[in-house]
Amino acid sequence: MKGIKELKERLKDDREFKNLFASKKDAMEIIDLAREYGYDIAADDVERDEELSEEMLAAVAGGKKDNDIREHNIYS
Repeated sequence: MKGIKELKERLKDDREFKNLFASKKDAMEIIDLAREYGYDIAADDVERDEELSEEMLAAVAGGKKDNDIREHNIYS
């Protein structure tokens, strides 16, 4: 399985994939979705990774899509 590094790369490079996470309501839904796509991550992986944590929280907090996430300058 792919890990956190590969997930971050795909989120950076694949807008459609990133937008899938915008509809998720909490961290567990995000982790479950990542696992469905073959990424082996856990809640502590997200918490330890500041960039990923901020992006995931932004997506969960407001149902933000790609354009909104760019405002946070995480992957733009």
